[in-house]
Amino acid sequence: MRLFREKSAAAIPPVLITESNDVERLKAIAGNTAAFDLGVQEVEWENDLPDDHGCMRLKLSGDYYFVIRP
Repeated sequence: MRLFREKSAAAIPPVLITESNDVERLKAIAGNTAAFDLGVQEVEWENDLPDDHGCMRLKLSGDYYFVIRP
């Protein structure tokens, strides 16, 4: 699994943050980064997105997301 930072509907390519087989570890990294670096306190993951099956997405601010992809 890979953790990316992405901007929705943009020509900017996703930025790979890290890789791991442990999904909970990736969720913890994303949640901690969102809280400590970006000030996002509420962390809620969206699962099995209709346009991206098997992915999870965490909204950061504006159009930015952390996305876990297989």
